[in-house]
Amino acid sequence: MPESQPVRATGLFLLGFALIVNLPYTLLQRNFDYPHILRRPAAEVLLRVHEGGTGLILTWFGFGLCALLFVPAAVLLPRLLARERAPWVGIAVALGVASALLQAIGLLRWTFVVPVLAEAHADPAATEATRAAAIMVFRAVHQYGGVVLGEQMGQLLLAGWTGLVAVAMLRGDTMPRFVGWLGLLTVPLWLAAQVELLATVAPRLPALGLGGPAFMLWALWVLLTGGFLAFRRRP
Repeated sequence: MPESQPVRATGLFLLGFALIVNLPYTLLQRNFDYPHILRRPAAEVLLRVHEGGTGLILTWFGFGLCALLFVPAAVLLPRLLARERAPWVGIAVALGVASALLQAIGLLRWTFVVPVLAEAHADPAATEATRAAAIMVFRAVHQYGGVVLGEQMGQLLLAGWTGLVAVAMLRGDTMPRFVGWLGLLTVPLWLAAQVELLATVAPRLPALGLGGPAFMLWALWVLLTGGFLAFRRRP
């Protein structure tokens, strides 16, 4: 069984991460209709960003930094659960770190790129050509930085990391088995959420709207994992 101090430290870090990441997420839900706003017309999104001002920009900045906070968790948890230096540990670490970086890139577009386009689109002196150009650039950035990198690649890699870690939980004795099963349950949700991303270019596909529920269930899993590691009594 892992040593007590590294176990408790990892658990406390996971608890902190799970709690912190939900702060900007909840604010975006309340103030920006996230994640539903992601599929709204570009002109409406740019208007909402312009109206949100500095507060919205800082909220997105915090959300992007939270994605980077996942990097230590992606490294610590697989190593903690592994009984030996198994090949899957390196794979899991690589998947988790890559997922965190890609999701941070996708999220930070709302801080450093989209507000510039929103300002150009909302400028009273802007011509129709300028507004049309702002919308087209937003669509390109949104589709590539958001859908491709942040959501599609980021979520697939996160599903792979979660699946490996959850299987390790089920095979070991560090965590209760139901926590491992809960982690595995998030994997098909992340995969099913990819259909909605494909629907952005293939409208006939159903928009299932599973990205939000997948994230909330995954955050609950991380919270439970951190809680058991931090406060579980050991001989």
